[in-house]
Amino acid sequence: MNDIGIINRALIKMGEKPIASTSQPPLGSMMGILYEEMRKSLLSAHFWSFALKRASLSRLDEETGSKLYPYAYALPVDFLILKDFGEAYKSANFADMILMPDCRYVIEQNKLLCNIKTDVGITYVADIKEPHLFSLYFAEALIAMIAAEAVLTVNASTSLKTLFLNEAQSYILKAANNNEIARDMESLPDNSWVTCRDNWGMF
Repeated sequence: MNDIGIINRALIKMGEKPIASTSQPPLGSMMGILYEEMRKSLLSAHFWSFALKRASLSRLDEETGSKLYPYAYALPVDFLILKDFGEAYKSANFADMILMPDCRYVIEQNKLLCNIKTDVGITYVADIKEPHLFSLYFAEALIAMIAAEAVLTVNASTSLKTLFLNEAQSYILKAANNNEIARDMESLPDNSWVTCRDNWGMF
């Protein structure tokens, strides 16, 4: 299935005729815009397994102006959202005991800032544009989301919009159950209260 195929599925869902291209009036241009917007929105909403990539970042030769995050790294050109940074497991969270943020990095102006000088690796959701790479339920959810956004303009039906949005959510749930959406495998860090409680018996 290509982008026009996905758009036509959305049009058919709304009871409209298919189009041959996004330049075809009266709905082609609008549907092309919605396709791009909804594709990025849906990709950014979850850790879709088909869109996950790993990358070793290149450090930029520039000063960040921050003592906490002195080093800047360029993010990949297809970067959408970050899934994992660095090591696989989180350490205990002592943010309530120290006078500094409990954050190992920040993302600003399409750059990752951190206090690690070399060998920064990330896992991220990439801006996948090729529809043949989409997983099954991602494609179905995308079709429903496009239809939901377009239907108000086409026939002003709020009931259909609600129906299509609910349909999209059902496909996302199926995707999660079908392992199309990656789970966060990082361990949850204990805060200082839990750590102190667990170690109290040692004294």
